[in-house]
Amino acid sequence: MTESLADFFDTTDGDVPAVSATYTPTVGSVATIAGRFDKPWADGENYGVVMATRSEPQFLCAEAGLPATAAQGDKLTVASVDYRVREIRPDGTGLAMLPLEAWS
Repeated sequence: MTESLADFFDTTDGDVPAVSATYTPTVGSVATIAGRFDKPWADGENYGVVMATRSEPQFLCAEAGLPATAAQGDKLTVASVDYRVREIRPDGTGLAMLPLEAWS
């Protein structure tokens, strides 16, 4: 049995860690997309005496689910928090990783 990307990003299945997000492109129409949100912490950076850590949120989704006009700088809203899409990284298998940063 093979799984489809729809199964991988099923937001109604409690066993699948997928969420719905609102993608707001700079140009074009707003879209609701499903994906997997992750907010890992980066290793600390040493600034002299003070160690600083930072969050590096990212969103994995089906490339085909993105709006046709999706681009760097667009807004992605996950769980009522707005993020800026730093870039869109297609992986060649139909998935795309979206590194995110705080929307300001």
